[in-house]
Amino acid sequence: ERELRNINNNDEQYVSPQRFDVLEYWGPVDGHQLMEYGVTDIDEQAEYQANIWICDGRMIMARLNPLKPEAIPYKFVPYESVLHRFWGIG
Repeated sequence: ERELRNINNNDEQYVSPQRFDVLEYWGPVDGHQLMEYGVTDIDEQAEYQANIWICDGRMIMARLNPLKPEAIPYKFVPYESVLHRFWGIG
């Protein structure tokens, strides 16, 4: 925002807004870790598909994957597929 103000020759005092980066993880997590995060009614020895949010090095949300079947809510569709590469071309 400071750079935008400089580009526009805006002389207003810059005040940094309170912002946070939140990392979102979808994937396998051990039952033991999920129990530490407060998830209940699970087997400590099993592995579960989960959704976890982390902000400033702290876990702020942990839950079992609510999607049925347990899937990740993102799709990867490259313009051109490349054998043995995840991202492809384009």
